[in-house]
Amino acid sequence: MGAIKSKFFRSKSGSRKEKGDKKVKEKKQKKTVNLPDSHSARKIVDPRLPFSNYRQIFSIRNAWKAIQRSMEECATETFIRFLNNHTNYKEKYASISGIQDGDLEELRKNQDFEDKAMDIYVIFDGVIANLEDVDKALQEIQYGAPATQFSHKMVKDYQGAFMETIRLHLGSDRFTETTENNYKLLYEFIQEELCKHIEDDESTVIDDSKAEVDESETVVDDSRMVADTEVEVNLCMDDTS
Repeated sequence: MGAIKSKFFRSKSGSRKEKGDKKVKEKKQKKTVNLPDSHSARKIVDPRLPFSNYRQIFSIRNAWKAIQRSMEECATETFIRFLNNHTNYKEKYASISGIQDGDLEELRKNQDFEDKAMDIYVIFDGVIANLEDVDKALQEIQYGAPATQFSHKMVKDYQGAFMETIRLHLGSDRFTETTENNYKLLYEFIQEELCKHIEDDESTVIDDSKAEVDESETVVDDSRMVADTEVEVNLCMDDTS
């Protein structure tokens, strides 16, 4: 009877050991399973965008979330910095009370000034939200371009103020070299597309200068006509004499 019990005990303990070994093997197998690539790594970037991988888009969006939380403040700060750096552009917005002669810092409380400052930020916000749908992003640029009243040169000059605001708002910990490079690429993309839908003041100046040249040529032609007339008069006088 004792022999039968001991045999039964050994077979029972042996089965427990086998189950334990099986669980250990399963745990080891779970640890060695290869994880799939991240979702962002598998996404394809539209070739019209200046980015080589989706992580750049993710980085831009992640940083922009901090800007969105106080976008009106950031837009106003950028516009003040922009006009302080380029005072000659103030005349573009003469309709805003106090922008010509007043202290720009006081304009933080001016709703018209804030609305105008937001015109360009709304474009950035729309583009960043649609970096996976570039056709929609381009529509955002086309639709918002006229409201900015920017010329080609103004778009270029605005970049410094924009990047400085992003840097100060994010802080040195979040505004890394990678973030800076990604935002520069984004800005250049928007600048190129924006300039397709706004007038270029510089070209207008060039056209005016051409008009001045044409007028001077007309004056020269008129002087020649006067000279020819004087010669004809002199010849007639000689004939009569």
